Amino acid sequence: MAAKSGLALELIQRPASVTADECTIAIDPTTLGFETTADVEVLESVIEQDRALKALDLGLAIHRPNYHLYVAGASGTGKRSQLKALLARVAPKREVPPDWVYVHNFEDNDAPIAVALPAGRGPKLRKDVADLLELLKAELPKAYHGRDNQERLQRAVYVGNSRSNDAFLSLRRKAREIGFEVRGGEDGDLLTLPIIEGEVLEDDELMALPDEVRAAVDQQRELLEPLYTDFVQANRAIERETGEELRNIGRKLAESVARNPFRRLRRRFKDGGEKMSVYLSALRAFFLDQTELFMGDDEPQQEAARGPDRYVGFRIRVVVDNSKTEGAPVIFETHPTFYRMFGKIERRVEQGIYFTDHTMIRAGSLLQANGGYLVCHAVDLFSLPGVWDNLKTTLRNREVAIEDLGETAGLLPTSGLKPEPIPIALKLILIGSNTLYHAVYRGDGDFRKVFQVKADFDDEIRRNDESLDLYIRFIATATHNNGCRPLNPAAVAAVIEHGSRQVDSQRKLTLRFNSISNLLVEAEYYAAKEGAPVIDVSHVRLASAERQERSCLIADKMHEDLLDDQLLISAQGSRVGVINGLAVLSVGEHEFGRPFRVTARCFAGQAGIVNIEHEVNMSGEIHDKGVQILAGFLGHRFAQERPLALTATVTFEQSYGSVDGDSASSTWLCAIVSALSGVPIDQGLGVTGSVNQLGDMQPIGGVNHKVEGFFRFCEASGLTGGQGVVIPIQNVQHLMLSERVREAIGAGQFNVWPVRTVDEAIEVVTGVKAGTRDANGNYHPGTVMHLVQRRLDQLREHLEPTADSGRSGRSQRNSSRRAKRSAKET
Repeated sequence: MAAKSGLALELIQRPASVTADECTIAIDPTTLGFETTADVEVLESVIEQDRALKALDLGLAIHRPNYHLYVAGASGTGKRSQLKALLARVAPKREVPPDWVYVHNFEDNDAPIAVALPAGRGPKLRKDVADLLELLKAELPKAYHGRDNQERLQRAVYVGNSRSNDAFLSLRRKAREIGFEVRGGEDGDLLTLPIIEGEVLEDDELMALPDEVRAAVDQQRELLEPLYTDFVQANRAIERETGEELRNIGRKLAESVARNPFRRLRRRFKDGGEKMSVYLSALRAFFLDQTELFMGDDEPQQEAARGPDRYVGFRIRVVVDNSKTEGAPVIFETHPTFYRMFGKIERRVEQGIYFTDHTMIRAGSLLQANGGYLVCHAVDLFSLPGVWDNLKTTLRNREVAIEDLGETAGLLPTSGLKPEPIPIALKLILIGSNTLYHAVYRGDGDFRKVFQVKADFDDEIRRNDESLDLYIRFIATATHNNGCRPLNPAAVAAVIEHGSRQVDSQRKLTLRFNSISNLLVEAEYYAAKEGAPVIDVSHVRLASAERQERSCLIADKMHEDLLDDQLLISAQGSRVGVINGLAVLSVGEHEFGRPFRVTARCFAGQAGIVNIEHEVNMSGEIHDKGVQILAGFLGHRFAQERPLALTATVTFEQSYGSVDGDSASSTWLCAIVSALSGVPIDQGLGVTGSVNQLGDMQPIGGVNHKVEGFFRFCEASGLTGGQGVVIPIQNVQHLMLSERVREAIGAGQFNVWPVRTVDEAIEVVTGVKAGTRDANGNYHPGTVMHLVQRRLDQLREHLEPTADSGRSGRSQRNSSRRAKRSAKET
């Protein structure tokens, strides 16, 4: 092989590629030591993580303000399961918190009073007060209509009537003395008739008398007015005193009815403290002052009319009932809306009018978990309106105020009810991702203060004998919990292989337990469909393949575009400055690899490496950083004494979306080197890997998707045996390739070449020795780098006359400016 200049190139043999066995983990099913997973001891929950559990133990043990917990980690890593199991051990050992009830405030109807009672006493108080109401409503009318009470009432009425009659007789006697007769009228008024010559005259008879006689009668009548006034005042006093006497009789009767029931109630609930004592005293005073409400005379009419409850003082609202709680309460709030968290005040509508009272107060999760643990998902807590801001206030004040969201936000109030806030002391536990944690941590100072403990759950575990044993036990546990038939050892080995593939590592296993559990459920389906007594390796692999098949429609469409020549890319032949780059695309949960053509063109100039994606704002910061590293590598290799005279444009061809990551930096460098040297690149190869300024290959992610994506393209184009992928050597430990790719590697139809440096990558893709510099800084003729160096020298020679001319012009302009400045200063 010779370059365009006719110089013979120093060809090399490609190094050996990895073997099929190096592309996966090897587990001998016969060494697992069981016949089926039915013989394996199950786990209590999931595989525990020491780091996270230590943080959980600390966070749950410290009961101080602001020592709340944030449980972080990827979805499906068992965060909730392990937290639930730990709380099930810790919570029962703690003291059961008190019940909380709201009672009517007789001094302010809109401010219900919160009272704490020992656990289980709230419902008893509600029942006893309700029974007391029914007792009073039954016993007071019975006592009122009793013989003794009726005699007292009649005696008081009789005495009052007698006194009123005596006052009337006294008025009548005094009226006769001044010549008038006093009689009672039909409507209850008093009639005063004159007495003339011993006869009582009616009005018509009086009108028949002469005027002078009538005038004398009227003059005499004026003497009657003081007597009449005295009588009215005396009669009113008698009525008032009689009414007071009747009320005293009724009050004494009510006191006799209420004395023992209230005494028993006060004694029974003395554990309610001063608040309960004040409430019962106010309730007793209300009963004594409003005895007419308990006579039952107008109760049917009141029930028909509805409206405010006349007996609201006897209603006990139990907002927290811990009668069935063992230890501290544990509440998992799955939908932490404002009202579900903080509670609400309900209302009812009667004839277009809103009514509410303390019986319509509903507690939220914070009060239900008071004295215990409240667990929420962080993403819900921070996304639902008003929740986080009000929660910060609640935790800061250590009390829950039940009110409407409009009032909390400072908008128009929707209820006049202002329940007394209830003190809280609980442990708040948020479950969420690390991304959300760091975002809120940076943006909210209160969050940093409130959540002092973070329990970080890993999504992978290093594979060793101990973890492998735990993993097998977890597989047996998941099989049992999901009601699946047992797995034989070969199927377990396939599940373990799947677990390593999930994390792209031969040395680790995934801790995303949902993924393993779902695989087992689907393998059970295929085993049941076949009627097999156990789940075999074929069922596991079929479940894995079908799971991928269901979600790879977009990948198949892109593959069809490759086959239909809609994307200009080739798996055969060789071209200068053209190379196959590998990318990983994501569609939902499905990730897949596909090749992209990368092209490079080099010419004289001083722009350096021009990243076309960056110029049109289609690249990310990490991708741009990788391009700048290439400039550092080229500068170190070829511009130690003189600057690079190079403009190189590089791009992903037919890429119509944004790109990021530096895994293509080695690909770009190979394309640039090929374009400068004129040495073609084998199009049957794909290249991936990050490169640093020293030329070392660095590991990248998604290596399995990239290899399998390129293999699929080569397989469709026709496998030649010389095709393959170049990867950093550090990524060999990450190879967990599919069975089909491994079979092709084992048959010599496909290759994976691990390399340590970009020079080795250049040699693999070109088949020509990369070359090393001698003591004078020159590369040996016939090597790729020698051709690159020679081409850069040529580009520099073409550019230097223009550069010298430019420098001369700049020198003349600078001299002119200095002369003008000197003249001005003079």
